[in-house]
Amino acid sequence: MEQDLLHETNDDECFICNMGGYLLCCDECPRAFHHQCHVPAVQDDSLGEKWMCTFCVLKTKQRCRQPRQMTEKEALDSSISQYILHCEYLLLYMYKEDIDWVFIEDPTKTVSGYSRVITDPMWVDRVKTKLQNKQYKTLGQFVSDVRLIFHNCHIFNKGNKFDKLGSRLSEVFEREFKTIFNIE
Repeated sequence: MEQDLLHETNDDECFICNMGGYLLCCDECPRAFHHQCHVPAVQDDSLGEKWMCTFCVLKTKQRCRQPRQMTEKEALDSSISQYILHCEYLLLYMYKEDIDWVFIEDPTKTVSGYSRVITDPMWVDRVKTKLQNKQYKTLGQFVSDVRLIFHNCHIFNKGNKFDKLGSRLSEVFEREFKTIFNIE
């Protein structure tokens, strides 16, 4: 199956936003991305002869060096500097899974009454910006902000379709987090 991916042509739509246009194609898999949809965003001057998306870079690194098994506490206490790629992978995964882009933008600007209920808003674009600006010192700080997105969603939406959507995305995040960090 994985070998078949190498023989396919690249997608005609961005893997994240499902739109066409000028796309950057991964040389390892069929995925294609708009420069700004990829995490990290890709600048034309940083491209070499071959380019791999974050999904493939992480998979290649993990294939070469199997991550040691660790507890969740060990992972969360780790310096984020050694796990930037993992965080970028998790963000890309969240962008892809949030098909309606509910958790991407600042909810205080898009959801009426949000600020009256939620005092510490968080959203995926803000987590991405904080990661890029090196505002996280530990992996735990990054994960805490991601979990805050879903906590806020549950508090604000209590049982409606957005609460269910948040719960599903939270489960996806937790599963991927445990998988890529090889958490016992």
